Amino acid sequence: MPQFREKLLAYISQLAQEQNTKYVNSPLSRVALSEYLSVNRSAMIRELSKMRDDGIIDFDKDTFIVKEINKSKVPSLP
Repeated sequence: MPQFREKLLAYISQLAQEQNTKYVNSPLSRVALSEYLSVNRSAMIRELSKMRDDGIIDFDKDTFIVKEINKSKVPSLP
């Protein structure tokens, strides 16, 4: 699993748990999220698209829709 995907899954999973919903609103823009996760913004956006194509998540602007996250494979954020 690519490093970007692990970081994104950890972030989205953490928000989903905090917000107790599969419709997750991120307080961060794409630029701020890439800086927070210390990843390249373009590569992060490509990975989000791959995750959508794989049926893991969907997204619209700063809202993520969690479709399928295997919790045993989700790393925690530092």
